[in-house]
Amino acid sequence: MSTQEGVESLLADARWPTSQKTIRFAFDELLTFGELDQGFVKSCDPYAIVVEETSFFAVSLSPEEGSRLLESHCEWEPPAEESFPTQAQGAVAGVPTKILFSSDSWLFVVQSPYVKEFEERVF
Repeated sequence: MSTQEGVESLLADARWPTSQKTIRFAFDELLTFGELDQGFVKSCDPYAIVVEETSFFAVSLSPEEGSRLLESHCEWEPPAEESFPTQAQGAVAGVPTKILFSSDSWLFVVQSPYVKEFEERVF
């Protein structure tokens, strides 16, 4: 996206696919898993840049599995369940990781160069 206002407009729009996993990387940047209608995105922000991103790896775990993983490989606590859906970021087994927390799944996202290291340390 090009502006914070554009992102806010997009996320507030009733056409936004709320069932799609989406992580906010910065005030003006989103990573969403699944297809987006570029026409819809451009209607919310005509200057938006929409590209297919292939430099991330994601694994979805149940909250129980995710909690065990964090207990074993993380020095920080996950957010309280009352705040779900939410996201957090930090080192998991020493690997920079973003996590999208929801009541039914936890999505762990790492940049592709770290995938092998993440898999070896965590799984």
